Amino acid sequence: MRFTCFLLCLCAALVVGCGDGVAPTPTPTGTVARPTPTPAVRATATPTVQPTPVAIPAQPDDFAAYPRVIADYLTAAGATALGPPCLKALLREWVMPETDDPSRCVLGNTDSDPAGEIVAIFTAAPSLPGPEVRANVVVFDARDGRYDVAFESVSMPEQPAQIMPESAALLAASDINADGLGELVYVTTSCGAHTCFDTVHIFTGTAEGYHSLSGDELAMAFADISLTDRDDDGVQELVMHGGTIGSIGAGPQRSRTEVYDWDGTQYTLVETTYDPSNFLYLRLRDADDAFAAGRYLEAADMYSSALEDTSLDLWNPEERAELDPYALFRIALSLLAAGEAPSEAVAALDRALEGYPGSAHGELARAFRDSYLARADLPAACQAARDYAAANLDRFTILWDYGYANPEFDVVLLCPL
Repeated sequence: MRFTCFLLCLCAALVVGCGDGVAPTPTPTGTVARPTPTPAVRATATPTVQPTPVAIPAQPDDFAAYPRVIADYLTAAGATALGPPCLKALLREWVMPETDDPSRCVLGNTDSDPAGEIVAIFTAAPSLPGPEVRANVVVFDARDGRYDVAFESVSMPEQPAQIMPESAALLAASDINADGLGELVYVTTSCGAHTCFDTVHIFTGTAEGYHSLSGDELAMAFADISLTDRDDDGVQELVMHGGTIGSIGAGPQRSRTEVYDWDGTQYTLVETTYDPSNFLYLRLRDADDAFAAGRYLEAADMYSSALEDTSLDLWNPEERAELDPYALFRIALSLLAAGEAPSEAVAALDRALEGYPGSAHGELARAFRDSYLARADLPAACQAARDYAAANLDRFTILWDYGYANPEFDVVLLCPL
């Protein structure tokens, strides 16, 4: 009997223990219902801790101190300073010129390691005392938990520095030549009384520092500048268009397009194309270029076209009296260089001499003609023409003075065979 009571008590205890400590509620049918589950309590979200803003430092009075102060600010502020756009708050606080331009601070790669850098352009306010340099392109690199100044354009030699740069613009902070390394490409602008010159700078960073990838000066007046892969080889070419100088003393001009390409070591000039011009002088220059390239018959046609086109603009009203006999002389030279029609060449020389008596180029044609008729030796005839020009150098130098934007007179180029 006692044992039976013990079993009943044990079973009752097990039934209660298998629930949640709550006595089961009888149903109308006498079966045992499942206990009603207790609603789950949602965990309260932990509030996100916002980083404490780092105060923007006071703007230094010395423009040269900007990079060091900003490097310290970047180290303290970390990601909060990176925008986008990066350094936006500081640039506005310091009232930098053109602070709304997002290209004034970018994240990119300008060196040989895969980590990115911050590239920023700072411009000194006109009222700020200091050096003549008013623009600085700076690269900040994170090393060992802090930002350091890895590059400053003001510390690099200018190419050349007739006028210190007044402004700068970023073209690229990436791999532009498909060598797997980052490059820094920027433009500085320097202005004189009449003309602004744009100079392109290309650098890459290594463990030893940043070094230039532009062997020659990449400069042009009033240039439109772009980086573009023109031949689909994965390398971006540098294209510059412009080149006209805003001064009457520069002489007759036309814009040109220069293309610089990567040769494995540096960017070098590979192509120059001049825009069409209606100036007689520049038309003859184009014919001279064709002759220099060995396209003699094409040059002869270009000289003839310039000679016959009376609608061409003149830089001075008297230049036809000298440039026409020059064109006739060069027609003769081109025909003889091409091995064509000596009789036509001599006829062109006769026209230069007889049609423009007393002209310097008419007498030059005489010296060339007389020598050629005597010996039928083209190099000897050229030497006779050069001797005449050298004996009358002052006159020819004045006649070929078409402003400082155009080449000076060269006796050798007058008859280069």
